[in-house]
Amino acid sequence: MSKRPKQPQKRRLSKGQTLLLISGLLPLLLASYWWLVWQSPWLYQPPVDLPAVDDRESHLVFAYGTLKSPLVRLIVTHRISSGEAARLPGFEKEGLNIVPSEGSHTQGIVFEATPEELRRLDRYERVGIRYGRREHQLSTGQTAWVYHLLPEESQ
Repeated sequence: MSKRPKQPQKRRLSKGQTLLLISGLLPLLLASYWWLVWQSPWLYQPPVDLPAVDDRESHLVFAYGTLKSPLVRLIVTHRISSGEAARLPGFEKEGLNIVPSEGSHTQGIVFEATPEELRRLDRYERVGIRYGRREHQLSTGQTAWVYHLLPEESQ
């Protein structure tokens, strides 16, 4: 009678080893996702009809949503920027958007962005895909870029 060779046993990871593996891979996966979506040149192309950006001067941006957060602005623009309280007359906030509304105003902040930072903000807001960027006059008389949610049929 011949003896059958022993089959190697499959080694299983312990719960601790599995958790250690996941906790090490998760930050890597999140960082890769963040880079691919928000920084890489592959997944976003600005629309051809996007309003031109003057590369010689900075721009004012009015924020009424997530961009009011200094942390979000830091992550998106790669710079700590301060914002001042501002009001956009003739619009009211409706969910993730602002819509024209006679006699209303939207509270937010206004901050300065370089041309490169404005392009990063466009990418963050997915201009041409999810949002559009238009100039509006604030209650102070300043003109600032404002992001508007595009109609669902164009998204």
